[in-house]
Amino acid sequence: MTAIQARRHSSLRRSVAGVIKSGLAAPWIWRYLVREWSIHDILVLTYHRVGAADTGAPITSEQFVSQMDWLAERCNIIAPEVLPDFFAGRMTPRRPSVCLTFDDGHRCLHDVVYPILRRRNLRAIAFLATGPITNGTYVWPDDIRQRLLAADRESLTLPFFGEQRLLDKHQRMIVAGQIISELKRRPDEERQAVIDVMQQSITLPLERSPMMSWVEAANMGDVFHWGAHTHTHPVLSRVSVDIARDEIRKSRQTIVENTGQAVDLFAYPNGTRDDYTDEVKAVLRNEGFMAAFTTNTGFVSRSDDLFALNRCPTTAPQLSDFAWITARPSWAA
Repeated sequence: MTAIQARRHSSLRRSVAGVIKSGLAAPWIWRYLVREWSIHDILVLTYHRVGAADTGAPITSEQFVSQMDWLAERCNIIAPEVLPDFFAGRMTPRRPSVCLTFDDGHRCLHDVVYPILRRRNLRAIAFLATGPITNGTYVWPDDIRQRLLAADRESLTLPFFGEQRLLDKHQRMIVAGQIISELKRRPDEERQAVIDVMQQSITLPLERSPMMSWVEAANMGDVFHWGAHTHTHPVLSRVSVDIARDEIRKSRQTIVENTGQAVDLFAYPNGTRDDYTDEVKAVLRNEGFMAAFTTNTGFVSRSDDLFALNRCPTTAPQLSDFAWITARPSWAA
């Protein structure tokens, strides 16, 4: 196949996929396609940031509103409090069930998401990285991105990575993505060494915390069921079991102290199959958590491992894309 033929073939595939996705947004087509979605399964959706495009959020507030209204017409958006009934077999919904989750605790959770959900009488789980919230700083991957964008230099030398060229915004975002991706695979002490150098080398003035405050969190318990997401957001398979236990305990304790709400759910930072271990799962069981969520795509069934529950990403700019990934979460992988 020539290069021209390959491009035409790729373009044709994208066109066909676009037609299929657009069709999926139609209620009757979507319902027909998900006819095998058992009413005994739950689709757990994962969000991080919602807001204006210039904030770096992958989903705008308008897109989020459209998604919530689209789901409400087709699904049963369940409250976190009914999860025990689901796992015990006491829940018998008549429509596909969806659970909403949010990771980290970004400012948009208070400013954007909370009022949208409250007006629709919807509840969700928010897994909080408690260190950044307490300190008013970015979660470390966002911190790396923001510092590289703010650097007043054209290069930066980092441990394990050497000299990195920072010529324009596009290149800086590429460099940031490569560093973040690599650090998630490296031992945690190497991650911290790189972050230390970046924080010493690049000043990042913040006029307002990128995270919500604990005062705000304490006032949002009518919408959010708080879950733990560690304190400093390390990849738990890259730290010792003792450090993982401390991270889990400190996250839960900080949430309880600041919100008064009990914490029985957990989400693994990053959350792929390589990011948690059986030992970490055992820690969560021993600490009395009910369940833990990953970022592995798929539905949640009653028979699933309670400490390795699937979720589905939601970085879908169009309703047709959203219909595509909610119909079959494995397609989002």
